[in-house]
Amino acid sequence: MKKFLVVSVSLIFALILILALTTYFFLKNIDKGFLVNQLESNLNLRAEIGEFRLKLFSFPSEIELLNLSLTKRDSVADSGIELSKRDKIQSPLIYAEKVYFNFSFKSILQRKFSISEISFINPSIQLVLFENGGNNLVSLFQKPSVVKSAPNPALTETEKQEIKKENSPFKADKLPIALYLNLAKIENAKIKIFLQKQNETLLVENGNFSINDLKINPSELDKENNLNLIFNVNLKILNSANIEQGILKCKSDGDLKLFDSKSKLLNPAFMYNLTFISGSYLTGLPFLDALSGKIPALQKVGIELPFLSEKIQLKEDINAKISYSSGTVKFLNKFTLPTAKFDLLLNEGSVYRLLNQSHEFSGIVKASKEDSDKAMNKVDAFLSKNNKLSDFANMRNKILSPIMEGDRIALKFSSKGNIKNPEVQLLAEIPSLTDFLKDTILEKGKDKVLEEIKKKLPIKLPF
Repeated sequence: MKKFLVVSVSLIFALILILALTTYFFLKNIDKGFLVNQLESNLNLRAEIGEFRLKLFSFPSEIELLNLSLTKRDSVADSGIELSKRDKIQSPLIYAEKVYFNFSFKSILQRKFSISEISFINPSIQLVLFENGGNNLVSLFQKPSVVKSAPNPALTETEKQEIKKENSPFKADKLPIALYLNLAKIENAKIKIFLQKQNETLLVENGNFSINDLKINPSELDKENNLNLIFNVNLKILNSANIEQGILKCKSDGDLKLFDSKSKLLNPAFMYNLTFISGSYLTGLPFLDALSGKIPALQKVGIELPFLSEKIQLKEDINAKISYSSGTVKFLNKFTLPTAKFDLLLNEGSVYRLLNQSHEFSGIVKASKEDSDKAMNKVDAFLSKNNKLSDFANMRNKILSPIMEGDRIALKFSSKGNIKNPEVQLLAEIPSLTDFLKDTILEKGKDKVLEEIKKKLPIKLPF
């Protein structure tokens, strides 16, 4: 989500730059060609605008762009070819059916851009997360190296080096003016995120975002560097074969600081209050698959919980607090995911690293009463088959006591390593069936010997 926020704010900055420049040129000959030229002269991308409408002297001033497309820079943008001679952009990296916003004309003259509202309608974004941690969109918002077939005179030597790096950092001091925004809305967004290392895809559908009270002043980040983010998204997870592995329905509302006030780099860690909505589901979680009965400690007593390997679906909304930093998701509170067959509790401090799919989880899987009973019946059958004994209930209860909470099976576990091939450990010691039977036989033998001794003694023992 941080990557999308960065791209969204960067896109806002790009549009703001166009508007600021139009005022400095006194709005002379403003049309689509002028706006595209300003975009491509100041940003490392190729742009296309379907229609442009400007109402500068209304109150507030209004601008509307239709069919805005942004994509990777090419020779067309480098040479500044006239719009009438260009082929249409076929596969834009960023597209919006409509962009509308109103602003204060007076504030621009004070080198501030105060926006009342900006809306992106039906946008789509194609985002690729590279193995090294960079992405394919950062370079779009740097300065171009070539403008109208000549080296860009505005580039510093440092900026020339940064253009070559698709993962170069975005800093607040690159912003041309201070930004004040009352409301930004992103409606019905579709975002395709390709994870290059895993060859997997995350697809945001019907994404709705709202950025409120945004204040970014590059020269006073300690005072003006905040925004409120509200979002509601459906996140679809697709594997390398493009087969759906789950859908997470999420919503959030929280205040964020976009930049670190000292380094002026994007804030390395965001915290979210997330709500996972009822109906969200996942399939094929290997650490649950291991807990279904593939761990030796469970196999030796016949414990099987096959439903842990099946599709799991939330039966109610769940609130979780997480932090996100450089591709790492960390859970900041303990929370329980309730499903029809079991409850999954994840402990505070559990971590998932998106870029390399490593993880460190700890928690408890607690089977339902019905499925706990089914599992214990299988344990009885296992004991009956392997041992000619009759007192199964008492024996089973003693063996399973380390993994029981009341009348339900509760498996405390830890899981680490690659999420697809995890190292899962059961955090409870189930006694060896062989040792347990040996102790039982010895105990019964000892009681029998004691009874024989008591019969032969001339006096009655007090035990």
